[in-house]
Amino acid sequence: MKCPGISIPNQFLNFFSSKVPDVWKAVDYCRSMRGTPEDDWDMRVFMPTSAWEAVIERLIPKSPAYAKG
Repeated sequence: MKCPGISIPNQFLNFFSSKVPDVWKAVDYCRSMRGTPEDDWDMRVFMPTSAWEAVIERLIPKSPAYAKG
């Protein structure tokens, strides 16, 4: 996972995205819900922790990374 030209956070995102391919579709969906009465959060926040937890609960058990254990 070490690539000298890419920052550590970007390396992690690339690695995670390759293991859980639908993660960004789920993130985009959660972010599209911003402003609805049940999911209204501060505009300075990319996505609240509870939304990240929902994405993880939904996608990780289906991913190859989870299967390898």
